[in-house]
Amino acid sequence: MRRGSERLDANLLILLLSAATGAMNNITVKFLARTERPSTIVAFFMIYLTPLSLVPALFVWRMPDLSTFGALVGLGGLGTIAHLSVARALAAADASACAPFEFARLPFAALIGFLWFGEVTDLWTWAGAAIIAGSAIYVAHREAQLSRLNRAALAARPAAPHPEDADAPAAHTPAGPREPPGR
Repeated sequence: MRRGSERLDANLLILLLSAATGAMNNITVKFLARTERPSTIVAFFMIYLTPLSLVPALFVWRMPDLSTFGALVGLGGLGTIAHLSVARALAAADASACAPFEFARLPFAALIGFLWFGEVTDLWTWAGAAIIAGSAIYVAHREAQLSRLNRAALAARPAAPHPEDADAPAAHTPAGPREPPGR
């Protein structure tokens, strides 16, 4: 999608909607990963998305032949593994740390598009991809630096006394020993 090169049509709007829902998916998975196992998250997403996908599929449905059915089963298996991997990654790390790895798909998609469909990716597409990927890598790097600074600041701060220590005699304090509470 480039300014002036194409008009905004339904296909481009669907791509924009897909990008937005993909981002919402990652945010939702990140929140769910705080309390749920990755396998539970993936199972619920499949339960919810299967009927949602069925509705538009009914408009264009035709029975797949055996090889297409095999490819669909393989695609479903690989998609499940991918979703489990993303759920585990988002459970283990910040979303900003995981985002740069999302861009590893771009060269593979370009290679598959070239080998299987004869698509040639132009310079402007690679330039835009580099800007987006570079921005994501910068954000991940900045977040990692901020996290290190926050950990260093917490480590440098004097430890707060435990509530249990408040009742213990404080013979080591400059004010001298304290009377136990209630006397």
